[in-house]
Amino acid sequence: MQSISDQVTKKINEYGPQDLSNTAWAYAKLGIVHYTMLGSISADVIKKISQFTPQNLANTAWAWATLAVHDVPLLQAITIEAVAKRAEFTAQNFGNTAWAFAAFTVEDAPLMQAISQQAMQKMEQYDLQALTWLADFDLSCQKELAKRLGQEVLDVWRNFPSDSWASSGPDAAFLRYIRQLGIDNLGAVGDRLLFEQMGVHEAPSGLGHRARLVIAEHCVEDPREAPDETTFGGPSRHKRVFSYAEYQLSFSSNQTDLEGAILQENGARGAHFETSPLHPVQLPINQRVERNACSEYLLLSDLCGLIQEAALPERRHSDLSGTLRLYSTGPSCMSCMTAIWQFHLRYPSVRLEVGYSTVRAPMQDHPTVKLRATTAANCTDEDDWDLED
Repeated sequence: MQSISDQVTKKINEYGPQDLSNTAWAYAKLGIVHYTMLGSISADVIKKISQFTPQNLANTAWAWATLAVHDVPLLQAITIEAVAKRAEFTAQNFGNTAWAFAAFTVEDAPLMQAISQQAMQKMEQYDLQALTWLADFDLSCQKELAKRLGQEVLDVWRNFPSDSWASSGPDAAFLRYIRQLGIDNLGAVGDRLLFEQMGVHEAPSGLGHRARLVIAEHCVEDPREAPDETTFGGPSRHKRVFSYAEYQLSFSSNQTDLEGAILQENGARGAHFETSPLHPVQLPINQRVERNACSEYLLLSDLCGLIQEAALPERRHSDLSGTLRLYSTGPSCMSCMTAIWQFHLRYPSVRLEVGYSTVRAPMQDHPTVKLRATTAANCTDEDDWDLED
């Protein structure tokens, strides 16, 4: 990669718009930050910005945000060109560009206004995927987008299983439907709309605050992401998702049998992974991603194992009651949405409350988890367990 980066920097003047945006996109997919090369690409992009297509602009913005390299002159150039070419943008182009600016917490009123104007004009043409790309952002037409998305999500809900799957996993009809749906993620607004259909409640805001404190407390820095790392010309970024849960569960009305908290990072398979009663679902876009490594799936699998260990032989799943509060550092994928629904079908008397951040934070803000569990006494506020709506 170092040799490729050196050659890109050396031959940058020979690159066209697609060459520049594709190179940045490829390095972002690999999570490699090469400051010298990115600086050269940025300077050349700004010089050639008028030649960039909407796809080139969106990919470039997405790459810089994914690598968490805040380049103000580049972002300003992209904004000006995107506003000028707004009529040519697809919903996906707008969604990727808006996500990039949101990840940098940059408020760009002209860009958001341009996206809103185009979305209002083309809204009736948007399918489920287009609506999920745009509904999460602070657009003037956000309510209209959410309403249209709600209609599409209702159709998704009608295709969800009404009963728990057999031990062999999801039925063929549901898997076909997921493939035909053509999306991996409903986004923050779409997830919330689907949770409403499931009867899953929104978690109190304090849960997210506690989750971030626990992540910060029980973690170590990843040396590959250190600012002074130079193996590939700069630090590397690694896509990491965390889930955190607090639970108070009981098999009888007069005592609490299970109380605690779990912190889970994606990919960190625990003791109950092999015996999980939950089933992941292969998704159509990122087909190489193993969904049984998702943080929500792993956390719920661990909790199922803990419940099973605590249960007496004569106890039924429906005997378990209480509250489970789950927080993730981003909206859940469709596989994890089905895992949450499977948990609900398995333990129907447990109240589920879910929260998540609306835009995934830059990757360098997510340290490696050192400890996966802590006690509820260290991370819950007794007053926050008021279960009244």
